[in-house]
Amino acid sequence: MDIAEKKKELRKQEKARREEISDCEAALAAERCEEQLFRLEQFLCCDFLFSYISYKKELFTHDIIKHALDKGKHIAVPKVVGAGKMEFFEISSLSDCVPGAFGILEPAAKRKITPSQCRAPLALLPGLAFTVDGIRLGYGGGYYDRYFAAQKKAFRIALCYDFSLLKNLPCEPHDLRADLVIAPSGVYGGD
Repeated sequence: MDIAEKKKELRKQEKARREEISDCEAALAAERCEEQLFRLEQFLCCDFLFSYISYKKELFTHDIIKHALDKGKHIAVPKVVGAGKMEFFEISSLSDCVPGAFGILEPAAKRKITPSQCRAPLALLPGLAFTVDGIRLGYGGGYYDRYFAAQKKAFRIALCYDFSLLKNLPCEPHDLRADLVIAPSGVYGGD
């Protein structure tokens, strides 16, 4: 089985595992990840938070976005702007977003922002599975891989469930890695 087939099979398995968790379990996992994120120096010192907007059973980010706004941080969220391409746009509230590509909330705002324009950008990465050293199994579209290959300035943190933290994952040279991984059980990487 080649790497692409292994990734495809793992995506299917991880999506199924995620769908099995209850809303209560998902909320508790998100709360534990938030507590750890909010104590990190990278969060405390960031001026711009580049965050995905959680969809379905992804680790919930709405409360993270609201908390960051309450702390006076700027928020940028992604919008699909073409085939395989996304950009981040600043929002002042989640109410600035509307359903977009794939039914995921996207910014209606027009102010595009990049990590290179920021003093201390922090990015939250979505994904289906991660390793403790930051290898990421995304959804297969390559949006985040391409975007952050060109925007290297942002410190990247992955948020995941404990069951999504795997010992190893197939990885190709173009695959985006996280600098840190936060799961309910702890913060991993950064060595």
